[in-house]
This record gives sequence, structure tokens and C-alpha cells, in this order.
Amino acid sequence: MNTGIAIGTGAVPAVGRGLLTPARAAMLLIAVCAVIVSVWPLGLTSDYLNHLARNHIEARIWFDPVLQQFYGLSFDVIPDLTMDMLVPWLSHLTGIYAAGALAVWLAFILPPLAGLLIARNIHGHITWCSLAGFLVVFNENMQWGFVNFVASTGLALLGFAFWMRMDVRWIRSAVFAPFGIFLAFNHALGFLLFGYLILLWELASFIQGGRGTRWQFILQLTSKDAVAMIPGLAVLALATGGAQQLTHVGVTDFNLIQKVAALWSGTSFFNPLIGRLVTIAFIVAIFMGFRRGVLRIEPRMAFVCIGTLVLVLAMPTSIFGIWGLHFRYPAVLIVLVAASVRLVPGMADRNIKTIAAIASVLMIAAFANGAYQLAKTDARTRELGAVVGQLPVGARVLPARHETADMAFALHSAALAVIERSAFVPNLFTNTSPVDVQPSIRALHMPQAWPLLDEQLEFAAELELPDAANGHWSTRYFYGWPDHWDYMIYFRSAPDQRLVRDELCPIAEKPGVVLYGIGKERCGGPVAYLVNAALRPTLD
Repeated sequence: MNTGIAIGTGAVPAVGRGLLTPARAAMLLIAVCAVIVSVWPLGLTSDYLNHLARNHIEARIWFDPVLQQFYGLSFDVIPDLTMDMLVPWLSHLTGIYAAGALAVWLAFILPPLAGLLIARNIHGHITWCSLAGFLVVFNENMQWGFVNFVASTGLALLGFAFWMRMDVRWIRSAVFAPFGIFLAFNHALGFLLFGYLILLWELASFIQGGRGTRWQFILQLTSKDAVAMIPGLAVLALATGGAQQLTHVGVTDFNLIQKVAALWSGTSFFNPLIGRLVTIAFIVAIFMGFRRGVLRIEPRMAFVCIGTLVLVLAMPTSIFGIWGLHFRYPAVLIVLVAASVRLVPGMADRNIKTIAAIASVLMIAAFANGAYQLAKTDARTRELGAVVGQLPVGARVLPARHETADMAFALHSAALAVIERSAFVPNLFTNTSPVDVQPSIRALHMPQAWPLLDEQLEFAAELELPDAANGHWSTRYFYGWPDHWDYMIYFRSAPDQRLVRDELCPIAEKPGVVLYGIGKERCGGPVAYLVNAALRPTLD
């Protein structure tokens, strides 16, 4: 069913008459993504390694008595489980890193792939313009390791594509009610995006005269369409989100400077300059295309795109403890715009070739930067793995960092110790996870905690560790750290950055990270510990 409007067939671009078609070009880009992720499977950091460590626990806790000392499983309703529904089961066949890489690949390709289906619905075939959706493969959400969120937006766009194809009948509600439940468990924000998009589409269809009278339309929204959404909303209503919401101290709910910076997030991946260039080039191309009559857009999708732009501009930084909302949806907007427009038939081949050349340069820049950044992070993660390999199984590991260390890498990378050595780290996302922490160790647990700075280690060393005030975690988990932790992973930006404390001794180090033992037992016994304590100030 073609839900778009006819705008003529016109001349087919020369490249489309040969071996290269939009569908084949899309398959090539999808394959390139697969190769990149296969070569550098540890190329994402931040939240990704935290999620992967949880998935490892979910897969292995049944067989690992060391993990059982620290962790357990709960079965709350949690709307943030894309990786949790896939990776633990697949890891038994492929290993945890390959299973995680598959989840990353799916998150990369699902949004632009959905854009191709949307274009096919509107225009009757996959268009060359819709391939521009692949410019968002490497975006700021993936930079922060938000794999669950990005994959769920791809699923939301896929759901939207199929919603567009179906008539207003009860069968549509019956199909999308279970889909809504599935999407809500993947990620709450993905489900809400799906609901927002279908609302925009139905409003646009009503404005175009395709949904009957006003009362017929209201009846449709409150009956058929509502039935499709209610089960997913029930999942969100039942979700506990952990024991309580975490707050983000110092986060401004709405900041104009942050909003402007977030406009580039759809194509920014560790390199804001390339993100700006690609996004600005895309905006200019769309603007000039409309101004010169080179591009046309399906009217209903124009309404959907404008509504999505409003969402991008209005979204605050944080709601209910969920941070980073201000840069979540620009990638979705680019995919929708790319899917909605098409070249006007009858253009000269010379113009088409010029547009294709510019688009190819932008795509190459985006993918080259993505591959480079993944390779760089993969190398750093493997460097960390070499250091983590010196840990004994079942160690308690406290993350710390120099103030100039790369925060994106240091934030949750210590979770690698959970995968490699069944270690305990304080900051796993148990608040949005089936993984829980054993009651005996909850005073040492704080979800989303940042690695400690030197001054925090200094003032907290002699303080007494309190119990977990809420029974689940403690913001003071590092109090009295020399008495409660076995090892410390210290992230740094230069080899001369070190911690100089009597309680610490270096066990292993690489340019970006040092593994310290904590206390006499891990520093060669009482005699060696005293000697190290006496000599360390002169050595450093």
C-alpha cells in the first residue's frame, strides 16, 4: 500500500540504472557497519561496558559462585532491557563480547534501515535521499553507550513504518498492542517516541482528510489507537526503575546553550567538528533543495518532521533522573527528513552526480570518523583489559581518575573487571537492571557513581563507612575505602599522573591506567608495605 502522493516517475538517476541502486547501497553500508563492529568490538565505552557487565552477570551467575557472593537477580518491571533480552542468551554461543557487538551493530543500523522502509511506504520505493539516514549511524547517543535507547528508537521507527502501511482497523490495534509491550521493555523512551510519531501521523492524516469527521477521528484515537498503546503504557506504570530515582546534582533541566549544542548530536561521534559539518551540510542541502525546487516532501511527513523538530527543541536535559534527553532525538529527525524527501523527476544527470558526490563525501567522513573513534576506544579498552587481567578473581575494585582523564572512557570502564575477573565494582546500573547487589555489600554500592577524584580519596580515607540509607545503595560508598576495597583502577591522561598514598602500591600500569593494590596484604606483606610507604614520596 503506497500511502504517499504521486509526484511522477521522471528520469531515473544514472547510478540507479546500473549496478548500484539505493537498496544495494544500503546493503553495502549495513555490511560496512558489520565489518567495523567486528574488527573493533570494544569500541564503545561509558554506559556500554556497564550494560555488558550486567549482561555477563545475567548469563553467568547461575554457574559462578564468585559472582553469587556479590550479585543477584531481581525481576522487577524494567523498561530498559534491549541488551538484557538478547546478549545474555547469545553470549552462551558466541561469548559476551561478540554478543555485545551484535547488539551494537543492530543499534547502528536499525534507525536508518527503518528510514528506508518509511521512504518505501511514501514513495513506492527506496529513494536515494533516504540513504542520508545512514549519516546518523555514529551519533552522540552511541558515543555515550546508550545502546538500549538507540536500538529502541530503531524499533520505534520500524513500528511506525508498519503502522503507516495498515488501515484504521481493529486488526492494527491487535498487532501493535503486543508490539507496544515489547518496545516498552526495550526502552521507555523508545516506546514514547513510537506513540508520539503515530499521533503525529494520525493528526496529519486527519488534516489531509483521511480520517473522516472530527468526531470519527476522536473516536478512533480514544478507541482503536488507544488500545494499541495502553498495554505499553501499563508496562511503564508498573516499572519501578530501581528502588528509587537517582538525582543528577548540578544538572540544569533546560539550558539554551546545551540545546544548541545538541542540534549536532545526530551526527557527532567523539568529534563535534565533523558532527557540525555533516549536520550543517545536511540542513543546507535540504533548504537549498526546497528553495530551488529540487526536492519535494510528502505533506503528512512534513507535519511529522515538524512535530519531531518541536520535540528536539522542547526536550529538557533531565526528567525523573534520566539524563541526556536534550540530545536524544536529532538523529531520529534526520532519518525522518531523509526518508520524507525525494528528488524532483527530470533533473539533469549533472545535478544528480553533483549531489551524489557531496553526499558520498559526507558519508565517507562520517564512517571514517566512526571507524577511527571505535578503533581508538577499542585499543584503550584492550589496554585496560591487560591491566585488569592482573586482578585476582573476586576482587573488590574501586574506580578513580585524575581530573584531566577522559571522562567518557573512565566513567564506567572499570566494569570490564566484572567480565574478566568476576570482580565487584560499585557503580553497576542496578537501578535499571535485573541485576541486584547482595545485602551484605550494598553499603559499597552506588549506581552511576563517577570514578573518584584525588581529593575525594583524601578526605574519605579516614571516615567511617555508613550503612546504605535506603537499603539499596549509598552515596558514601567510598568512605573508609582503604579498609573495604582490595584494588583501585586509576584512569589518567599522562604517565606521570599517579596516586601517592601509603595505602596504595602499583601492581600494573599502562599509559592510560594504573592498577593499585590497597593495604598490606596486596602490597607484598607488612615489611614490603612499610618499605613502600617510606620510599614512595622520594620515588614519586
